[in-house]
Amino acid sequence: MVCSKCHKSLPEGSLVCGFCGNRLLDDKSQIEKNSNSSLTLPTKTDSQVALPDLQPQQQTEIAVPDKDNDKKIEKEQIAKTAEALHRSETKLTRKSLKKYKPMSTIGFFFTQLVLYIPVINIILLFVWSFRKNTNRNRKSFARSNLIWLFFNFLVLIAVIAAIVMVFRMPVYQQQLLAILDQWRTLLADFINSQIPPAA
Repeated sequence: MVCSKCHKSLPEGSLVCGFCGNRLLDDKSQIEKNSNSSLTLPTKTDSQVALPDLQPQQQTEIAVPDKDNDKKIEKEQIAKTAEALHRSETKLTRKSLKKYKPMSTIGFFFTQLVLYIPVINIILLFVWSFRKNTNRNRKSFARSNLIWLFFNFLVLIAVIAAIVMVFRMPVYQQQLLAILDQWRTLLADFINSQIPPAA
């Protein structure tokens, strides 16, 4: 069986052409009428435009949303997100874990013990304050001590400057010399009293 419009071969008993959509029922009646009058089917001429091959549309099934399946997918996504966060947290190195770990009482004890050593304490305060991998608690403690040290240094300079300014006056200079003479005599008497007399 052939379609009269697009001349494609079709299975017997077809009512509509699956390629161009032409109704074959009218063609059947015309063919039966023309067969009595011994007419042949019209052939395709150059003036006719060839239509593209049209495949029959496939029936698509409508998916019914499944609430239980959506909940399962949502739970799986939440579990994957939590696992990714856990992996990112476990990537922290030991140095970074030590950096954010709270200092114990023993740690504070030895930190303060080291700060009683002269010169070394100032060096360690600067190291702990500006080193990257230092524990956060020790770093804050060192910075607070540096601030207090700087403040005390400023106060000391101000006191020394005030004393120098005061004792540069002639009245206070004479009093200062008198006090120094008294201390010198007291110190000499103390030393002489400690020395045993010669036999």
